[in-house]
Amino acid sequence: MTVVSSRFPEDFPTLETDRTTLQELTVEHAEGVFRNFSDAEMMRYLMTPITSIEQATQFVEAFAEEFKDGAGLTWAIVEKSTGVFLGTLSYVVDADGNGDIGFDIWKDYWGQGLMIEALQAVLDWGFNELGGQRTEAHTLVGNTRAIRVLEHAGFQVNQVRQDNTVVHGEPEDEIFFTIRSPNP
Repeated sequence: MTVVSSRFPEDFPTLETDRTTLQELTVEHAEGVFRNFSDAEMMRYLMTPITSIEQATQFVEAFAEEFKDGAGLTWAIVEKSTGVFLGTLSYVVDADGNGDIGFDIWKDYWGQGLMIEALQAVLDWGFNELGGQRTEAHTLVGNTRAIRVLEHAGFQVNQVRQDNTVVHGEPEDEIFFTIRSPNP
């Protein structure tokens, strides 16, 4: 079991933005996870696309275990007006409440600012509820959409690591970002 901030929640928090609800990711969202994680365009900068609903369910179960262990949270991002599953936003935390964020949003919703809203809600929650002083994120150098989202959310480039990860069997450069808490 991972030991994290004493402020880590016992109950999974639901967060709201103007247009989305961020709620606990459950097996009810497995079809949406499958849609996102099986799409080659969506997974271009992340991983080899999954090929079955069973794999999607395994992802959901692994995220649930991470929360149970006190290591992190993964929200389902749901559009308020329609109830449509849009994507996921993960926040892995360390013992000091600092976070590492990862996210995806269905490609039909790219460029609408929904992920920036969701990121801001999670950042506010992490800084205010967990007391963390920084949150980090990383993506491949070629993932210009994710880079723009992170920059619009206030993240700043920390470093670039050449050939830092392997995606689709090829070494890739990764760019690392940090945002600091406004709370001293």
